[in-house]
Amino acid sequence: MRENQLRFVILVTLLTVTSCGRGNGPTGTDGAEIRMQVLVGNDQIAFPHTELPTGLTVQAVDANGGPLHKPGVPVSWTVRSGGGEVSPASSDTDERGRASARWVLGPNEGEQTVAAASPSGQVVTFAARAALPGPIAFVSNTTCTLVGGRLFVINPDGTDAVPVTSGCNVPTLAEHKVDWSPDGTQLAFVRRDESRNLQISVIDDTGTAERQLTSGASGSRHPDWSPDGTRIAYTVQESSSTCPEPNSNIFVMDVSEGDRQRLTEGCGEGNRMPDWSPDGTRILFTSERSGAAQLYVMQADGTGETKLADGEASYAKWSPDGERIAFVRGAEVWVMDADGSDQTVVYDRSQWFVTGPEWSPDGSRIIFTDGERLLGTGTAEDEVLILDLATRTVVSLTKFLGANINCCASWRR
Repeated sequence: MRENQLRFVILVTLLTVTSCGRGNGPTGTDGAEIRMQVLVGNDQIAFPHTELPTGLTVQAVDANGGPLHKPGVPVSWTVRSGGGEVSPASSDTDERGRASARWVLGPNEGEQTVAAASPSGQVVTFAARAALPGPIAFVSNTTCTLVGGRLFVINPDGTDAVPVTSGCNVPTLAEHKVDWSPDGTQLAFVRRDESRNLQISVIDDTGTAERQLTSGASGSRHPDWSPDGTRIAYTVQESSSTCPEPNSNIFVMDVSEGDRQRLTEGCGEGNRMPDWSPDGTRILFTSERSGAAQLYVMQADGTGETKLADGEASYAKWSPDGERIAFVRGAEVWVMDADGSDQTVVYDRSQWFVTGPEWSPDGSRIIFTDGERLLGTGTAEDEVLILDLATRTVVSLTKFLGANINCCASWRR
């Protein structure tokens, strides 16, 4: 009796081992080893430091590439290159035989890869390319004199700089500023008219259909589009026999009709550099009403002026999500929360001055001008730099242009 029981146990064990199939990994219904195949998410493009818009998905397949609807097969996910993050590290196939993961790209531009491995060790690879958004508009005096320049657009990697304006009558001073329209088709900028007065103009990004929006002897500068694209806020340098310098105030102009509205009424207060909040309800600006340049905020109709934070500051710009503000203090670039708190220096390596910080559309980088980085060589070298806020590294956008003044950069939204 006991001998028969022992034979039965051995027989059951042999049958169990045989039914498990061959190889080291799970098998399909015919005993063949399960393999993985890329289904969705390969060859995407996104900003560095951002999650890909489409998740990564693999499909369980048989030896002939046919889909297997087999749940519970573990798939391991690993970043192969680029320094990003994939999560979860392991996921099981669902009832359709599919497993998925999310991929956040690393900080650098270029191709990055993630591997998905089956239990048998078979690997499939996903590739993606991290690329900065673009283009970027800026002013450069390349092929011009020291005091005048042209408007250009350029890729974020510094390639394909294309002139948008002709002539050399676009000022190369940061306060004159350039700004993309919200729909990315037009640029607002400052140009000298025939009388050498500073005027606000708009032009298509292809260099056509230029229109001068302002007129008169009062200098107009620092244009900033409203989020809905219908208005432009700007600074007017006013003449007065009673008001001391700097006597500037902020106006808003209807782009289509040309009607303008005064927002600030200061006499010698130096109200300037307006910047619309992303929701269009407020305008950030610089004022010297207390003696030093400080940041203030007001409602879009000019009411409710309030000092935002103590300390000298200028060239302020809201982040795309409205949560942070970049600004200049001395020769440094700073970032703070939108309520004026948590002020942090993010760039302090200038040898002379910095101006005009602007955010990248995803809020991961700041572009600005570092003035005379080659101080001591006898050569002015105003470079447009791109700062990665995560790594605090900078790259020059304009070092290959052969110009000694580059400024007023604006990233297309």
